[in-house]
Amino acid sequence: MHLAALRACMELTSIMNDTTTYYACYESYFIAIKQINQLLWYNDSIDTGYFLAYTGGQGEKAIFTHALYGQVLAFTYGLGPLYSISIMKKHLESEVRLADTPYGLRMLTEREPLTNPQDNSIWMSASQDWSVLNLWFNIDLDNALIQSKKGLNHVRQILNDQWNTHGLYASDGYGIGGKPWVTSHYGFHMVLWHLPFAITGQYTDLTKGILLFSPKLRSPFLLPVLIPNTFGSISATPLLNGQSSYTFTLAIGNLSLNILAINNVKYPGSIHLTAGQS
Repeated sequence: MHLAALRACMELTSIMNDTTTYYACYESYFIAIKQINQLLWYNDSIDTGYFLAYTGGQGEKAIFTHALYGQVLAFTYGLGPLYSISIMKKHLESEVRLADTPYGLRMLTEREPLTNPQDNSIWMSASQDWSVLNLWFNIDLDNALIQSKKGLNHVRQILNDQWNTHGLYASDGYGIGGKPWVTSHYGFHMVLWHLPFAITGQYTDLTKGILLFSPKLRSPFLLPVLIPNTFGSISATPLLNGQSSYTFTLAIGNLSLNILAINNVKYPGSIHLTAGQS
């Protein structure tokens, strides 16, 4: 979250031509990267590693499965990767390797001996983080959605209680495995609202009139477009020559763009659309 806030600061101050604040954020950003490298990244083998949940303690090497939420926000806000993608992918792989359960990703693992049984709780946000980031990292759609589907379908198909989705579920001796635990009617699972942006690969910069998409689905598809005060869709139709025809439709709001592109196919010229137009 710290890196995401600093990157947002850099973007905003760049727009406002505030060079003093920009360089203050820039310097702090790279100091933070250096500290993460030194204090939080842990290689538990030659090929594997993860970000530590915290420093200090008794020397334990705990992994926290909600650690990359700031990167989820950064991608949705168009800020791009905050850290090395290859390193973040290793962390996500380690989450599954060390913290997977039949109900979702365990909140905290490797703090042994276990002094806090709540470490074993399932946070509904973690599985959504995992899927959103894997989509942005160009993992194929079916594999990227494994964790998201696991957590959500446990509520939908096993518990059959979508109207009371909890923030935490029990696991591994912390309550009865897979059963709701604390925080009824809670919003942890709503991290899933970042999934549409990851699936469409939406990048929006209204200050420059830019709207780009790199969808993770093959044609044909129909996907939502979410912009403040604006709602629409993008669709793809296969053509006989093996290519696709793309359509952007506005359902709510008004939108003026200098650049609109889907899968690197640019609309020729600027655009002004009102609700109902394509």
